[in-house]
Amino acid sequence: MGNALNSKEDSAIDFAKFVCSILIISIHTQPFKDYSYVINCYLEDVFSRLAICLFFVISGFYFFKGIDFENGKIKKSKENRNGLLKYVSRVFILYAVWSFIYLLWMIPGWYQTGWLSIKAFIDFGISFFLNSSYYHLWFLVSLVYAIPIIYFILRFVSLKAFALICSIIYILGVLTNTYSFIGLPFNEVFQKIWDKFPALWTVIFFAIPILTASIIVNKINVKRRICISLAVLFFVGYSIEATSLNLTTAIPHFSYITFLTIPAAMFLFITVKSINIKFKNSYLLRKTSTVIYCIHPLIMNIVQACVNKNEINSLLYFTVTVVFSIFVSILIFTAYKKLKFCKFLKYIM
Repeated sequence: MGNALNSKEDSAIDFAKFVCSILIISIHTQPFKDYSYVINCYLEDVFSRLAICLFFVISGFYFFKGIDFENGKIKKSKENRNGLLKYVSRVFILYAVWSFIYLLWMIPGWYQTGWLSIKAFIDFGISFFLNSSYYHLWFLVSLVYAIPIIYFILRFVSLKAFALICSIIYILGVLTNTYSFIGLPFNEVFQKIWDKFPALWTVIFFAIPILTASIIVNKINVKRRICISLAVLFFVGYSIEATSLNLTTAIPHFSYITFLTIPAAMFLFITVKSINIKFKNSYLLRKTSTVIYCIHPLIMNIVQACVNKNEINSLLYFTVTVVFSIFVSILIFTAYKKLKFCKFLKYIM
């Protein structure tokens, strides 16, 4: 297997993942909604959306760091194959367990609205495989599909060739989604794919390209000063492009999928990876980040069940969600580490 990350790399990346998990909460809680429309839109639809991209880059980096390559292709070996099966199984179990947790939350709502039926469970099952069981879990199901596809292709196609193919696919996806207002002749076909199989579109045109970029980041070797300059340059360019699209298109929530999104995410990640810091418990940050991402909509639902969302200050709503998400995540991690009968909690981290 590939060499393990050193502890300093681990710490910087784990801290970045933790920050990203908080930024993702801001997407769903809109902390500045009651204060400034412009600031709230930038935070929700531009700045924080890049955190989703970094989540993908971090996940892909950790996985492919442990995979051996030979002549630009993934080496055929038992270790690589076992690594793939272990990773995909772990992510699928994580997705399945959290899907079940959210199913338990949804059932009372189905009963109250008269939707509780066999059809409701069938619909949930279909969404589980073809879309996502709950709105934010699309990230996990994308990993489950995209990682094996990339692994299989890179067994036979070189990374350079596949990176070129992914670049073309990503540009095509941007043109037919974020820039659909241009009116390319094949827009309707791609729109039908998006409407019927959103997870398929996401995996092909977004997840696979950005996960492929997560492999490339380990191959880029530039001076730290140059890397920081490129990160700033691409981030500013991404912010301008995404903000402009956010203000002018009919699909602002997808305005973050731009031509500069992947370069910005790549060089921000490389910059983070180059930071020499070390936390004693960076592994805690890595695991709690995953729990925070998975649990925060449940915390939001509980808060809304106690207080009318329209009657609570947006910044307070965000703060409460963040605090309780972190608290419960640390509680889960601590129980897993300290209590023998809580070892099953590894399946939700």
